[in-house]
Amino acid sequence: MANEAGEQRPFGEVEASLERSGRVEDLISLYESRCREVPEPEEAAALMARAGELARDRLKNPARAEELFRRALAYAPMSREPLKGL
Repeated sequence: MANEAGEQRPFGEVEASLERSGRVEDLISLYESRCREVPEPEEAAALMARAGELARDRLKNPARAEELFRRALAYAPMSREPLKGL
């Protein structure tokens, strides 16, 4: 995500900013885009599982959460976090 000067901010900084501001949809979008950039399937699965937890817990949208958890399983089928979420 770019700041006013057009510079890229580190992922952790953007994540923390979105969490503080309560912008859940933007945070889910950040996780979805980040999972396409990371080389490790387990890391991508963890990001999608976090997105699923946000959809389930903060947005109260179980259908969207299920979709995100299933996508997490596509990255790492043996990952525990998405399985627990489902």
